[in-house]
Amino acid sequence: MKPTKFLTLASLLVVFAMLFAACGGAAPAAEAPAAGGESAAAEEAPAAEEEAAPVVDEGQAASVTTASDLVPPIVAEPCGDDCPYAGQTVTVIVNTAGEKGPISGPFYEVRDEFEAATGATLEIVEVPFAEHFPKLLTDLTTGTGQYDTSIAGAWWLGDLVEGDFILPYDDWYNAEGFPQWDIEDVQPGPRSLLEYGGKKYMVAN
Repeated sequence: MKPTKFLTLASLLVVFAMLFAACGGAAPAAEAPAAGGESAAAEEAPAAEEEAAPVVDEGQAASVTTASDLVPPIVAEPCGDDCPYAGQTVTVIVNTAGEKGPISGPFYEVRDEFEAATGATLEIVEVPFAEHFPKLLTDLTTGTGQYDTSIAGAWWLGDLVEGDFILPYDDWYNAEGFPQWDIEDVQPGPRSLLEYGGKKYMVAN
């Protein structure tokens, strides 16, 4: 332990000990007999109420669920010997948050399933939030092709559509093989963020 940390902890310990001693030193004075019977009873009443007050553990009803406790369902079967994208790599760009992050985490959770179902390798590239859209847009406008897919904010949709960098999925919405979900399950406000110009582009997460 560094000397400064030790001195800080030692100082706090001394202060705590002094406060504890001060509280303990006040106890005999409180036990001294009162001058009158009524005043003594009045002083004893609050003390009795404090002693009778139940101790409530505010955290006793709380429970903690970690990401590792939840196992996502298998929705794509392994491709076996007939893998359509064997030997290829799919690169996705996401916000930096690690394997347990709210945005990047799901990609790590489904990576094994995705690779088993397609034969492709899923490469997850994490970048800081402030750099995400600039990096993606630069890659799209220059045609570099560094990223194959990306998590996208709804506020990016105008730039992506007007730049002709994204396709609507209306034609595949009810098609066999397209992930089945009902856009009407999304509340009207958030639902409007999934569409642009009357066409569907994004899905709710």
